[in-house]
Amino acid sequence: MLNSIVQWIARFFGFVVVLEKIPKYPAVGMEGSKIDFKYLDHVSDLIEQFTGRTPRNLVEVGANYAQDAFYLSGKWSLCPKSIYAIEPHPEIAEQISSQYEFVVIPKAVSNVNGQMQFSAVDLGTTSNTGISSLLQHTLNDPSQNRHVIVQVTRLDAFFKEFNLKFIDFLKIDVEGMTYEVLDGLGALISDVACIQIESEYIRVWEGQKVQHEVYSLLEDRGFQLVDHMLQMDGVQADSLWIRQELVLHRVFDITNQKWVDKP
Repeated sequence: MLNSIVQWIARFFGFVVVLEKIPKYPAVGMEGSKIDFKYLDHVSDLIEQFTGRTPRNLVEVGANYAQDAFYLSGKWSLCPKSIYAIEPHPEIAEQISSQYEFVVIPKAVSNVNGQMQFSAVDLGTTSNTGISSLLQHTLNDPSQNRHVIVQVTRLDAFFKEFNLKFIDFLKIDVEGMTYEVLDGLGALISDVACIQIESEYIRVWEGQKVQHEVYSLLEDRGFQLVDHMLQMDGVQADSLWIRQELVLHRVFDITNQKWVDKP
């Protein structure tokens, strides 16, 4: 109704206006393994609450079909070229490139540069397209995956390649490689504002670093945990971290009897 009224007024004055609503879901065939809108809204609200602003750019490592980046790009009104989708699965990366104007990097991320063997899920044998990894799973049937050689980059090298000065929001979902991805930032981790990660309490991937090791790395490098959400399996957890000096801490001023925001 509102659209029709605006169009009528515009035409009356000799203009044509196109009002286009950002779709809630990606295009058919690009849905990926899951889109948790409720959780993404939760993360977005926490970032705004604890930093006082919304992100200006987004880097998603292990983007899958970039379904989360797509949703957040609409929520934060981000320019497509400020969104970096890093996805090593060859077919999935190609589909992201064909669908969106994001900057797509068809590489894996670790704490080394070079080439590595990547266990890529066979898209025709599973509905969960987000379980590819540089590591071997301890339980999943290996016949669902095929081994391919992929380019691997450190995130500090990625920073330099794309001449980035900062990352406002770094989202990491890399099936057992979270520690290595963070370690690969090197000193440039200080140029990242907010980090959302998935980590595991036990080793479900061969040789992986588990949650307490990942959390220690982030704490040692100046990040504050602002949200921790254990998944129903009791194995994985999602967490949000913000560089401590950016967190707006609320302290109660007894003298003036009011809450005061302290960086």
